Amino acid sequence: MIKKLQDQRKRPASAHIQTLVSLYNLLDRVPHVIGALQSHESQFTSLLQSDLITPLQVDVLQEGDLFIKLIHNTIDLKATQRHEYRVLSKLNPDLARLEQRVDEAEQYIDQLVQETAQEMGVRQTEKGNAVELI
Repeated sequence: MIKKLQDQRKRPASAHIQTLVSLYNLLDRVPHVIGALQSHESQFTSLLQSDLITPLQVDVLQEGDLFIKLIHNTIDLKATQRHEYRVLSKLNPDLARLEQRVDEAEQYIDQLVQETAQEMGVRQTEKGNAVELI
């Protein structure tokens, strides 16, 4: 992950955001990892606590919390679910206008797909990425 962050200068902006979102997802899972480690009981419990759990809690969670807040406030996390990596449009009026235009274009395309499917006598599947003959 660190190597990817170091090589970012060679990649487009969306790739930078994708790497940041990957790091965000990793940090978001750390509390679950800590919980699993804390529930483990063996002769190594004290070693786990001192050498792994405490450093994760102190270093990773505290520092990572700031990073997670930064991502929440700057990255459009809903768009990442569609594999689109972009900055929140609320941060800039130009971005907000562009997002509105993109949304309008997507709605227009969806409408054309539906009309074309009806004219051709086909039906879209629920996911919208396949058609079946009627």
